[in-house]
Formats: sequence, structure tokens, C-alpha cells
Amino acid sequence: LAVRDLSDLVKPDDIIASENLVTLIAVIPKYSQKDWLSSYETLTNFV
Repeated sequence: LAVRDLSDLVKPDDIIASENLVTLIAVIPKYSQKDWLSSYETLTNFV
């Protein structure tokens, strides 16, 4: 597991928090991007 500071990639304006919405950040390997994009919407309801 690699550890990296994400503050240069994720800015405060990227984070949304409200009564009905929460921002989640998923970090995936570059080589898994295609699989992630084709399947993340089925992880749970309301994604």
C-alpha cells in the first residue's frame, strides 16, 4: 500500500457535503481504471 499526499490533486472546492450528499474519493491503480469505471455504479444503491 502506497501513501501519498493528495492535497495537490483534491482541492477543497472538490469536496461537497450537504444533508443529502457526501463526497467519497476512490484511489485506484491506473491499470484498473477501465474496470473501475465500468463497475463502480453497481457497488451499492444510490451511487
